[in-house]
Amino acid sequence: MVATNTSEAVGSGDGSGPLSSSGILPMSLKILYSFGQMGVNLPTYFFVYLWAIYAPHGGTQLMSASLLGLAYGVGVIIQALANPFIGNLSDKLKWKMGRRRPFILTGFIPLAVSFMLLFRPISHNQIANFVYVAVDFAIFNFFYAFVVLPYLAMIPEISLNSNDRVKLLSVSSYFNVIPTILLLFVTGILLNKGYPFFDIGALVTVIIIISFAVPLVSIRKERFQSRSPQSFNLQTALFSTLRNRTFLIFIAGYVFIIFGMYSFVNAITYYTGIVILPGSTEAAYSSYSSFILAIIFVFLAVFSVVTIKLSKRLTKKKAMIILSSVLALGMVLLGVMPSNPPLVVLIPILAIVGMGATAPIILTYAILSDIIDEDELKTGFRREGMYFGIQGLIERVPYALSGAFVGLYYTTVYLPSNSQVTMRYIAFIAALSTVIMAVIFTRVPVKEKLKG
Repeated sequence: MVATNTSEAVGSGDGSGPLSSSGILPMSLKILYSFGQMGVNLPTYFFVYLWAIYAPHGGTQLMSASLLGLAYGVGVIIQALANPFIGNLSDKLKWKMGRRRPFILTGFIPLAVSFMLLFRPISHNQIANFVYVAVDFAIFNFFYAFVVLPYLAMIPEISLNSNDRVKLLSVSSYFNVIPTILLLFVTGILLNKGYPFFDIGALVTVIIIISFAVPLVSIRKERFQSRSPQSFNLQTALFSTLRNRTFLIFIAGYVFIIFGMYSFVNAITYYTGIVILPGSTEAAYSSYSSFILAIIFVFLAVFSVVTIKLSKRLTKKKAMIILSSVLALGMVLLGVMPSNPPLVVLIPILAIVGMGATAPIILTYAILSDIIDEDELKTGFRREGMYFGIQGLIERVPYALSGAFVGLYYTTVYLPSNSQVTMRYIAFIAALSTVIMAVIFTRVPVKEKLKG
């Protein structure tokens, strides 16, 4: 057992702000770091419009939903394969500007540009559009791993205290949900007014660029370089990480909630057009999808305070289990609610979904950081990059499958003669996946508060 010498890790008069001996990150730096969350999360939520652009329900299809799902899956697998290499490289990198910041500096512009190009189809030919989307989505996903993984790996380096990380991730969640809420409402309004999807994609692109520029400039040095595993090659780091039983159980549960949650998110335009607003135009159900997602995020922001208090009172693990069960309940209710529901029915259900969604949004990385702390006490090394890399690799598999699943489901299983029932199954599948995750998480033997 090798304990961490906190005095080595805390910091340094480097101009990035003081870090107390207890490992508390000043609120000013929590806020500046959290700007990057917009770049992490906005692309994920705005990819739901790719289905409305290329394979709309009831509109002109530039490619089949199954081809779009395949292109989606290929791109995400590229990111999955890149994650461990980038994670290991960022753990071992020794540059004057730090381990993580060089990746953000060199990758955030290509990331933003490749995102924007996805919103402009190049042809009415299905194969041409498939190749275009598959290649551009692969480029985007590579740079997403190149930028986002090192950005997230900074969390346990700049906030050394377990409780402080929950606060950091809570602050970060507001930079996730509030811009998302505003942009989704704006998107709904713009779509109703006839603005093209490309204009919306360009707006999000500008926000992505700004979001990564702020932490790049403000967080100027990471603190755990003295415990970087410089001697680990990729194979050693990979197998050492995969021998961590706590991490393996954690990730085994996490893949189910990712598959369930993103299967529903990817299908939101189809679900809205078929279940909530049957018979509506493409513009109407696309804009209404934006409003639904925005309302979910409003409640996610409202209930994040409850999530923090619950995690302190019961532990993060128990809070994750309880709130994931709430998310599953919300999905079941979405599956059984009447078509064309009045707001008095729809909004309470979206509130339940928003409350449950705080679990994966706020608690996931806080729990993973606790697992990394536990690993450091056993090995003497900080390997944030590899842990986040392996997590990203495995997480991308259900994420890719969710996109491929939605495309294949709409093309082969969805039955126009029984459209209401078959599309509701998406919500039930999401609920089942979330319940499985909650059950598996009861077996995660994570030790919390090893650092504060």
